[in-house]
Amino acid sequence: MRILRERAAIRASDRARSLIDQGRLTEAVDAYESALVWFRQRPLIESRAMLARCLLGKGMAQLTSRRPEGALQSFEELIARLHDQSDPQSRPLVALAMRDRIAALTDLGELAAAMQACTEMVSLFADADDPSLRYSVAVTELHIASLQARSGRFDIAMASYDRLVEEFGREGQQDIHDLVATVRYDHAVALEKMGLGPQAIEAYEGIIQDFARAPVAQETVAKAMVNEGVQWLETGDADRASSKYECAIDAFKGSSSPEIRAQMAKALFNLGNARERAGRPEDAIASYDRAFDAYSGDTLAAQDVTSALTNKAVLLLRLGRRPAALAVCAQIRKRLAEAADSHSLLCLRTVESIEQAPADYPA
Repeated sequence: MRILRERAAIRASDRARSLIDQGRLTEAVDAYESALVWFRQRPLIESRAMLARCLLGKGMAQLTSRRPEGALQSFEELIARLHDQSDPQSRPLVALAMRDRIAALTDLGELAAAMQACTEMVSLFADADDPSLRYSVAVTELHIASLQARSGRFDIAMASYDRLVEEFGREGQQDIHDLVATVRYDHAVALEKMGLGPQAIEAYEGIIQDFARAPVAQETVAKAMVNEGVQWLETGDADRASSKYECAIDAFKGSSSPEIRAQMAKALFNLGNARERAGRPEDAIASYDRAFDAYSGDTLAAQDVTSALTNKAVLLLRLGRRPAALAVCAQIRKRLAEAADSHSLLCLRTVESIEQAPADYPA
């Protein structure tokens, strides 16, 4: 019986990893929890390693699906269970959990706690020679720079970004190469927030050119392409923005990565906005439709898909196509029937205003 239960737990863990690859994050969390029921009861070293991997996988799935509270609990359980273990195989897992705990705290808006967690992690692993530990420390240092930027300390953050690129920019290790792309992306975002749009565009373009063929950096490249389009739109150049969005959609149209697919949903939503601003309402509607048709089932793309439907309904009403607008409103209400987050509530308020618009609007 014990062997059968252990095999069932291992199968559940394997299934969870497969579900993550498919972007089915909620199901993956449930599968990991099913495996954890068994591994939490087993004190053996082998079971402890499986427990740690399950907790880490569960936490990462929760974090990716925007459930930072649950992710934080998973990471803290792993740290509490393995933090005092001398097993060298446990150290990389603890480092990963401590690193991703910082991301969860940041997503929760607990910035002081996130900075404290950064300091703790770096102090524990700063002198590590193991490549995986070195990478986790570098990611943590990136978090520190990002937190500095979020707190408005852009001068300190920019110096940190420059130092990280200088320190790791020549590394051949693939994950370090990806980290450099991420550092440069965060640097570009900081330029954006400082109001330096032209410099941000140049920084995004540099990322696209330098990492276009780097397999591990493709998510960062996708985000850079979308953000560059946003910057062009903010300068008033809707055509350049549309061109950048279309390049991104063409480059990543076959991707199975949940994160990249979410960026492509954002690109289609923004492409619709750019086309509407350029006076091409039918093309805008077509872009909004493409966002819904391609990504309506993607968890990470949910907000942008809903935004695309909402903008489509607004545009239809402005075009005098009230019945079509109301049909889209009904579609949105069905989609958000059980939603209570701020973005969904904002979309529902827009739906309500469309439904209450005068019958002869926009006459």
